[in-house]
Amino acid sequence: MMALKQAEAPSGLQDSLRGGYKKLNSDEEGDDQHHASQLRFQSRSHKTHHFHVLAVFILLITSSIFITIFFLNKGNHVEYHNLRPLSDSANPDISFSEWSNCGQTALEALDKGCVFDLMLSTWIHESCYDDEMMNRYLLEGNHTYFHDEDMVYEMPEEEARRGEYKTLWTDGEFHLRHCVYLMDMQLRSYKTGRPIEVSIYDFEHTQHCVNMTLWHDRDGKKTKIHALHGRCGFPKKR
Repeated sequence: MMALKQAEAPSGLQDSLRGGYKKLNSDEEGDDQHHASQLRFQSRSHKTHHFHVLAVFILLITSSIFITIFFLNKGNHVEYHNLRPLSDSANPDISFSEWSNCGQTALEALDKGCVFDLMLSTWIHESCYDDEMMNRYLLEGNHTYFHDEDMVYEMPEEEARRGEYKTLWTDGEFHLRHCVYLMDMQLRSYKTGRPIEVSIYDFEHTQHCVNMTLWHDRDGKKTKIHALHGRCGFPKKR
């Protein structure tokens, strides 16, 4: 009886069966490592790109919100300038002499020899008043005045000059020119020795006007003017 002889597999196949895989040489192994590194780099690049896109998107949305809020508020912004009487508590080292009081009403002011300075929005005694300076500022400003906040019902300038009202409305530039006018009045008093309306000399009011000239954005703003009654005199150190 013939014995069966087991057929031998080819040597290459034997190596594969024996080892399960063929060992890579150094060049092939290096190529695989390089390929894996490229895959990891591409993965990180995609993540970084997605992060940048998301960051830019969030920035654009945030900027749009702030810009919208800014323009919505801009049209509704109202500036108030109320000339306050100088108080001893706010300026303890300054007092005034030779007061000229303008009362509490337009009739009282007229009886006391006071005139209405529209640029100051205040009744002041004629000794403190500078008609030429006020008219120059009003002419250069060319403002329009209104009875209402919506600025629909126009008030003639002649009526605004009379000061026979509690409040009126005008553009935002008036507030800035009022502040420059106030400082111009201070210089006039310093140069000529003439008396000055008390609130013009007030430190806090002057500081407010300095800030106005530096940071004022007049676009889309309104100014509410109160007709006030001032006092005229000479500042002096205590």
